[in-house]
Amino acid sequence: MIVDYRTVEALDRLQNGYAFGLRPARPGDLLPGGDGSFPVGLVTTTSARRDPAFRRLEVAPAAQVDHGRLGTWERAGQTLRSPEFTLGSGRLWYLARGPGRVYAAVNAHLIVAGPLHNAVMTEWTDGGKGWRWVHHDLSVYAGHRAHVEFSPNGAADLEIAAVVEADREPPTAARSGDPIDGILTAPELDSPARLAHAYQDLFTVAVRRMESDALAAPGVSDGYARLADWMVRRPELFGGDSLRDGIAEELGRLRAAEDSLAREVAARSPTALALSDGNGADEWLLVRGSFKTPAQEVPRRFLEAIDGPRPIDPAGNGGSGRLALAERMITPTDPFVRRVIVNRLWHHLFGRGIVASVDNFGVLGDAPTHPELLDHLADRFVREGWSIKHLIRALVLTRTYQMASRPEAEPDRLDPGNRLWHRMPIRRLEGEAIRDAMLAVSGRLDLSMEGASVPVHLTSFLQGRGRPALGGPLDGDGRRSIYQEIRRNFLAPMMLTFDAPIPFSTMGRRNVSNVPAQALILMNDPFVVGQAKHWAGRALNEHRASPDDRVDAMYRRAFGRPASEGETADALTFLQTQGDELGLAPGLWQSDRAVWSDLAHVLFNAKEFVFLE
Repeated sequence: MIVDYRTVEALDRLQNGYAFGLRPARPGDLLPGGDGSFPVGLVTTTSARRDPAFRRLEVAPAAQVDHGRLGTWERAGQTLRSPEFTLGSGRLWYLARGPGRVYAAVNAHLIVAGPLHNAVMTEWTDGGKGWRWVHHDLSVYAGHRAHVEFSPNGAADLEIAAVVEADREPPTAARSGDPIDGILTAPELDSPARLAHAYQDLFTVAVRRMESDALAAPGVSDGYARLADWMVRRPELFGGDSLRDGIAEELGRLRAAEDSLAREVAARSPTALALSDGNGADEWLLVRGSFKTPAQEVPRRFLEAIDGPRPIDPAGNGGSGRLALAERMITPTDPFVRRVIVNRLWHHLFGRGIVASVDNFGVLGDAPTHPELLDHLADRFVREGWSIKHLIRALVLTRTYQMASRPEAEPDRLDPGNRLWHRMPIRRLEGEAIRDAMLAVSGRLDLSMEGASVPVHLTSFLQGRGRPALGGPLDGDGRRSIYQEIRRNFLAPMMLTFDAPIPFSTMGRRNVSNVPAQALILMNDPFVVGQAKHWAGRALNEHRASPDDRVDAMYRRAFGRPASEGETADALTFLQTQGDELGLAPGLWQSDRAVWSDLAHVLFNAKEFVFLE
């Protein structure tokens, strides 16, 4: 037995969402919908049962789903999972009623696409209403860790009772004795009156068990649940039309209350690929790093250098231990995590962390230049509710953040590396910020929130396995860089040139280079050229008064300051020269878009546009 949902107390950590309820359905629970002859019935068998109120769940069109066949299944918000276990023979059996689908996550691997690992997915349809064993052959993965995830197959009801590993189909559990059997076989019930009294006693016991919610009590025959369900569906046998009408009235009020609650459920939701919690599983120590030579299991724990050898016991929260780990990391007696967080915030705002090695606080990392400041910020961060926004606001309002970057002789002599922050360092913008700045000044930036990511623009040089059939627009549809799709093998050339990290692992500190390729990108990239044309059109439309005013407006938009007299004169000379080279008649350069596009392109290439001084 891998998992028996008939004995599980709660399902909150065994599902994604609440489609299967907070606990398994038990005998005596109301069953909305009935069988067509009456609008309600009773559950007769304990199982993990999909709540009909969640049948209308659907994923928003712009949401992220798994790539390949798995992404076509209705999984988001209505997935039931088993605990993680080690496959023996790999021949699994699922005791199920109703059509369903199941995915086996072997070694926590998520299927992507293609013919590999098709065995981990199976689905079934069921035209009847009875229980059946569904076979899933995972023998090719014998010896590996796995868990299985159930999801519905259409709008029909789905119930899962158990997951079993066996070489052959297990026997279906026999139903416990029907209480009515004793009446039909008792020799003393030899008259209609005695038989009627026996049925009356039996129905009375069933009603009392319904009243006290004892149809699922230990030791109680499940035949009472079936009898109670039969009685509920036929009220006219016990009280005539008046009882039937009374039950129908009560059911109407109940249905209205349930419908009111169901309307609060977001039927359509955006999703993103994420982890789901499960049971805890320790990993093996791999000798020489090879998965083929596992040694003893290593208990899950936090970093031993900080927390010692104490294992994390997930028994207290019933999950994988992830919650216990998080609680251990933010314990008030350990400042490690909050020091790391505030140091990274300082790094992103100032260009270098108080601890320069933002990814390494260990012995081989850099020592903090201002340890007391680091601890002060870490303490303040916690006292303000771990609010990143509050801390950013506090840092940008400091005198240190507002210092100029111009060097001075004496401070530079005493602190040549600026380790003590006697001035603000000159910093180059990240590639995403440069791109967004170009969109902003050109008027092309789309500030809308959320929505689908924009596919990467495919140039003729982006070739290789897995190349998408269609690429996105050159300007990314004007959306901010955070909404641009990132494909590991098809990265935007401009982002790579400006040191955007290759998405293989996390990176607390990016490389910051200053290489000729960056100037070449700003000169020749079609995106840069296109935004210069947009900007020129915007400048011509918004500032028709004079070329001087237009130049000044472009400087204000690009650099946040007015153009000096010398810069204005140089820009006008440049514009006239470009007009002459294009063969324009005298004075026509003042309204020619191509000429002003050249000026916009020059401003994009200015150091002041890509560096913070």
